[in-house]
Amino acid sequence: MTPTRPSTLLAAGVVGSALGYAVTSLLDSLGYGLPRVSWVGIGLLLFLAVLLLVASRRVRAWISGDRPQAPGDALTMGRLVALAMASSVFGAVMTGVYLGMAAVGLDRLSTEYGREHVLWSLGGAAACIAVLAAALILERACRLPGDGDHGTEPG
Repeated sequence: MTPTRPSTLLAAGVVGSALGYAVTSLLDSLGYGLPRVSWVGIGLLLFLAVLLLVASRRVRAWISGDRPQAPGDALTMGRLVALAMASSVFGAVMTGVYLGMAAVGLDRLSTEYGREHVLWSLGGAAACIAVLAAALILERACRLPGDGDHGTEPG
């Protein structure tokens, strides 16, 4: 398994940031105002982060042998690796989107409307960072012993 590269996550975050800034600016210039960030969305992102952390705990138990392996666990492990990698990229993109949204509202910090928009957008970005971190923890937990030992075999 090749771990998710930091450059991939950085690129995804930059693309998300540009997208969030562009869409929010467009909506604002068309007269729709700044988009609302819902506490429900932030709560769901935090719930996803918790689920990823619970999955990483189960994976560690499988790999360490504390939990007996059942038929089909290899397929489950493969699915968890895919989930971890997809969630890390999702977390990076959405962190960028929320930061881009917050950047549009920075010129309105003197108003309650602008301040609320920026604070909720930053809350969304923080929740996405939690998803990103939990996904990277799950990805790390899915590594089998010896996965990181490329080229260090005794010769």
